[in-house]
Amino acid sequence: MKNDLQALADGLLKKVIAISGTLELIEEGKEELREATARADEPFVFTSELGVVKTKRGSTAAFKGQAPVLNQAVWDALPEQKKKQLLGAGVVSLQDQYSQNRKPSVEITPSTAALKKAA
Repeated sequence: MKNDLQALADGLLKKVIAISGTLELIEEGKEELREATARADEPFVFTSELGVVKTKRGSTAAFKGQAPVLNQAVWDALPEQKKKQLLGAGVVSLQDQYSQNRKPSVEITPSTAALKKAA
């Protein structure tokens, strides 16, 4: 099984190496479209027999206001009666918290020598 997985990994590396120059060109083209969209301050849609390319406006961070933040250490140190009082008054509400579901990740990093050879 490990040999099969090694062959699969090698195949992925070969594909990434083969398209590495194309990926760079794609990223450069996308950056040009981002800059044009920012200059025009309007989105674009380009349609051809090849498909569709759409741009969207960007946005800068803007102050929206302030919101209360719970200090978890202080909350944990409060007596149960005080916690019940704050919950009852509606000052605090409790929400169930779950860890994030993550699928196994795959990172593909071709060697510099392989990329130079492909260029």
